[in-house]
Amino acid sequence: MCSYNSVEILVKRGKAFYSYALEAIDRGDYDLALFFLEQAAQLRLKALLLRLLGFAPKEYGLESFWEF
Repeated sequence: MCSYNSVEILVKRGKAFYSYALEAIDRGDYDLALFFLEQAAQLRLKALLLRLLGFAPKEYGLESFWEF
């Protein structure tokens, strides 16, 4: 159905973006923190869709996931 390795890569990248967001918050870089948080959310959602459905949309932005 889906590649377990691909899901794990997406989850790992999502965790990294979340970690970057926390560091940005500590530095007071709130605009970067929001960017990193959006990236983390996109990657985690993409990993979930890939795990459950076997595929994930190629579009960018959280809005495209809700239209899916």
